[in-house]
Amino acid sequence: MENIAPTPIDKLQPYVKVVKIRVRICRIWKYSIPGAVQTYTALHSVLLDGMQHAVEACTSNLDCGIVASKIEAGNCYEIMDFRISRMKGQ
Repeated sequence: MENIAPTPIDKLQPYVKVVKIRVRICRIWKYSIPGAVQTYTALHSVLLDGMQHAVEACTSNLDCGIVASKIEAGNCYEIMDFRISRMKGQ
């Protein structure tokens, strides 16, 4: 899998499995339930690729703690084997 080129952020398509992206994490925040004391439901982040395209990413509530312990804002990562979904309406 090392020889597969990363997909640029601007080429990501909803509902299509992505093999790999290479990004820098610009910002990370935990989403919590308003009014609940430290009850986090997801980890959100802004990802930036080498061409300066950005996208927001989030984990499921089950993966929040695992992912939060492994990533840090400002660092670069290769993220592999994940799915893209459409943004939900505001």
